[in-house]
Amino acid sequence: MHTAQRVKRSRSQRTLNRRERASNLADAFAFQMPPPEHLVIIDDVVTTGATGHAMACAALEAGAKRVDIWAVARTPLGKG
Repeated sequence: MHTAQRVKRSRSQRTLNRRERASNLADAFAFQMPPPEHLVIIDDVVTTGATGHAMACAALEAGAKRVDIWAVARTPLGKG
């Protein structure tokens, strides 16, 4: 299985704004095996997209050609 691993501890995202969330998760994920060319990331709730973006960057750096992010819910705009 081609799963992402958290390789950097980061603080809770709960009180962080958009910029802080992106910085907090920079280089936080890596793949132990090369990911497939087309990867799907499933997120429960998207607030700013920082987690999905960080995971997608790790996948692309590891060799994925396409990354889709699917989410169950999205917080209202302006909340993150």
